[in-house]
Amino acid sequence: MIKDVLLKDLTDYFEMRRQCVQQETETPELAALLLQKYGYGMASAIDIVFVGLEDLKPKVNIMKIVDSLVSMIDPEWKQHGHL
Repeated sequence: MIKDVLLKDLTDYFEMRRQCVQQETETPELAALLLQKYGYGMASAIDIVFVGLEDLKPKVNIMKIVDSLVSMIDPEWKQHGHL
């Protein structure tokens, strides 16, 4: 349940960034960086909230999902200097 809510929030944010790129209000590089910062922040918050409660921690690798979504917006994100 928590996992589903997290993934929904992350994909909603991805869609907002993708639409900004399509509307040309953001460059792919900026949109990818914003998405990456948002997703990595989410992953960090999950680690903080669930510290010591590994049994309750959502079983999802947010970092891999974030990197995958980032590459959908900016396929060359690694070369553009993102984390």
